[in-house]
Parts: sequence; structure tokens; C-alpha cells
Amino acid sequence: MLKGHQSRLTREGWYYVAFTLFILGGAALREENLLVVMGGLMVAPIVFGWRFSSLCLRGISIQRRLPRRVFVGTPTQITLDLLNGRRRTTSWVLRVDEEITLRQKGVRRRRRHKGQATCVVDMLNPRSTATTTYRVQFNRRGKYQFGPVRVSTQFPLGLVRSTKLFRIPDSLLVLPKIGRLLPGWNTLLESDKIGLQHSTNRHGHVDGDYYGLRDWQSGDNRRWIHWRTTARTGRLAVRQFERQNKPELALVVDPWVSRDSDPEVVERAISFAATIIVNLSREGVNQLAFGVADQKAMFESHSNNRKFSDKLLERLASTEQVSNDDPLKRVLEATRGSVRLGTKLIVISTRPNVMQRQGIETEKNSNWDNVATLVRATWIDCSTDQWKNYFRWEGYVEPSN
Repeated sequence: MLKGHQSRLTREGWYYVAFTLFILGGAALREENLLVVMGGLMVAPIVFGWRFSSLCLRGISIQRRLPRRVFVGTPTQITLDLLNGRRRTTSWVLRVDEEITLRQKGVRRRRRHKGQATCVVDMLNPRSTATTTYRVQFNRRGKYQFGPVRVSTQFPLGLVRSTKLFRIPDSLLVLPKIGRLLPGWNTLLESDKIGLQHSTNRHGHVDGDYYGLRDWQSGDNRRWIHWRTTARTGRLAVRQFERQNKPELALVVDPWVSRDSDPEVVERAISFAATIIVNLSREGVNQLAFGVADQKAMFESHSNNRKFSDKLLERLASTEQVSNDDPLKRVLEATRGSVRLGTKLIVISTRPNVMQRQGIETEKNSNWDNVATLVRATWIDCSTDQWKNYFRWEGYVEPSN
């Protein structure tokens, strides 16, 4: 959607108008004809600047290209394509200003976090396209709204600025900040040979590469039957895969807050979980179960792949804080009912372990009875220094002694 352009005097234009009025006033008081002629001539540059700057914006259209994936703290490039649809006139010195706003629930539009990016196109020939870019670094996760875009010019004299407003709605979901996992995390994954003694069933092509045929054995999947060989030999033959000893993992994020909680702790926990997901998408586990204990209480289990990892990162980007235990109970109950016995459960939380508390206060926390018997669980409290054993948050600065 395109709005009509506006033209206004610049600061230099106002100085020029004041000086022109001073000359015309003196000419009227002294009745000097030459001063009247001079004052009249000085009006011409203002009219010419207004007409030419307005002409430079006629027939201009703009398109925006956004990156597919952006993380907090990582500089990214936004591309803008400007098209001059006129046949003859060249546009000069176009300034492009774009507004970027963070969408926040419960926050008025005027109070939302906003930023502005600026770039310049020196010359835009008729019937041609010019590409300009700007770099931006997002400091908070969430969905950002791009626009409106203002294209303006003060060419040729700098006395009048003409501006045209383009409303091109686009949004970009900024993913949580990615840190670095420490050797302690690998030690945690390898402890007790996570899930290997219980992972006797195979999951398809993710279990390894095909390398041969063998005779049918009880418990084999029918999908592995090689029908051509079976028809030729008269015996059931199945495809055999190279076995990959990759663990199965259940990861739960608990973004719990209280009145006195530090908001940075929640962001640290979410960043920790996002870093784990990114690393697992590279190294892999056979099966990844993931849950977020916010108001939506999301839990999902899937074979680990890039598409599923992108979905989880997007879910973490929109995670909201909670102040009660119900979402965590629902997620852990879903985990208990979905994952196999022996799967390693890792809870990344912003508070101490509430599952241990149930053993001391059984009556007050009777709802935790079944949850506490869940497969081996590791609780990582990001409100203490426990997370430093597994994760290095690039946004965290170690205090000096």
C-alpha cells in the first residue's frame, strides 16, 4: 500500500525563507524595485526544489528481503530493492528509513521497543532497480514488525525534503541467543549410556546406512523386507542397517518466574535450551522429546532432524514466562506418557528442583507422585551457578575478583 508524498522545508530551507522575507520586507519599506526583483528571484529555488524532489519520488516502488533465520546477538543483513518505474527522470540521493518494532503482548504500541535503520541510494536510473542493504543486530528474541518505510530526498538544493511512505508489512521471528556447550554437557549426555540399553527398537533410516541383506528375524519391521531378493530365493530377506549408538533425550524448559526473579535468568535458560537444540541438530540423537512449560504447555516428540529443530527454536523464540506449577506438571505428565522408560530427562529451569521437594512434602505435593517416578531426570537450575558446568552464555560476563 502506497501513501502520497509530503514535502517540507529543511532547516536550511527555513533559513533561506527567512532571509528572502527579510529582503522582501526591506524592499517594501524602502520601495526599492531592485530588492523586489531580487526577492522574487530568490523564491524560484524553493519552488524548483519542491517540484524536482517530488518528481524524484514518482514511480518509485520498494521490496524487502528478509533472512530465513536470525539469532539474538548475531548481526544480520536486510536487503531493500528500489525500482524506478519512470521512463526518463533519474532519482538522486534517496534516503531510506525503516522502522522496526518488537511485538509484545500487553504492551501498548507507543511503548514497544523500536529501532530505525537508514540507508542511502545515490542514483536510481529510469526503468532500473537499485539494491541497498543495512545491518541490524537484535538484542531480544521475539517477533519483529518491519515498516513503514520512508523514502525521502532533498535533491537538488537541500531546501525542501520530499517524503513518500510505503506500508509493506513484514515480520521476522528472532530466535534465542546461541551460546556454547562445555565439555560437562557431553559428559552428562554420555553418563549411564543414555537410553542405549532401552533402545532396542529401530526408527527407520535414522538408525544408520543400508549396507546389506540378511534373513528375516522375529521382531523385524515389514518395511525392511527386500521383495526382489525374497522372490528370487524363496526366503524372507530384509535390509540391514549400520547401527548408530545415538541416545534418546527428553528436554523440558521451565520458564518460571516470581516477583523477585531476574528476567535475565529466563533468557539464559531459553538460550541454553536453544544451544542444545542447535548442537543436537548437528550431532543428532535418535529421538528428541521437547517440552516448554509455559501457558501453552507444549510437548512434542519426533525423530531428530533439521526441520524439527527449526520448529523447536521458533517455539523457544515465542516462549512466555509463567508463575505457577501447572504448566510444568502438564508437560512432565505428557513426557512420562510419551517417552520410553530409560530415556534421559533434562529439565532446564529457573528455580530449584521441585520434583525433589515432593519426597519431603508428600501431602502438599501429591500431584507430583507419578511425575517424580519419571525416567532418570537431571534438573539444571539457571538461577544458581549450576548452568556454568554445561553452558557458556556469551551474554554473561564473569565478575572480576
